[in-house]
Amino acid sequence: MKVVTDPTIQGMSGRFPKSRLVMNHRDGKTVTHARSYVIPDNVAQQEAFKDKLLAVVTTYHAADSLFISDLVNYLKQYNQQIVGDDQLPLTKYALFVKACFGAAETNTYDITLMTALNFSAGLLNGDSDTVFYLISNAGMPALGFEAAELANRIDLTG
Repeated sequence: MKVVTDPTIQGMSGRFPKSRLVMNHRDGKTVTHARSYVIPDNVAQQEAFKDKLLAVVTTYHAADSLFISDLVNYLKQYNQQIVGDDQLPLTKYALFVKACFGAAETNTYDITLMTALNFSAGLLNGDSDTVFYLISNAGMPALGFEAAELANRIDLTG
């Protein structure tokens, strides 16, 4: 039988699970631990999380390109100022998910109801639907940005 592993894995030591993996990263080698697959015992919780994430993914894909470019501008500063050398840098998608969940928790909003058209109503507590208000509602640092610099709305057609 032929086995093909992830091309980023360079070596493995120990017995699976809890064996050490040495993986490639653009900043050098990273050591991590292998984990075995676990069947979730709380299916209802998994389904609820799936519904939340589906709303976030749908909203992200409906976002205007200018909103995404503002997200990228914030992301560059976030990765330079907040993410340490021992951490993987965030992507624009991961940053959007992090901010949406943070803003939903801050404003006690049911994130499964979120769409691009009602983005500011509940998630951002009525603030403008821009990256600046998304990060401020999520409790993330402004990193020197002002509202006018991240002012493109999530959905200009809506």
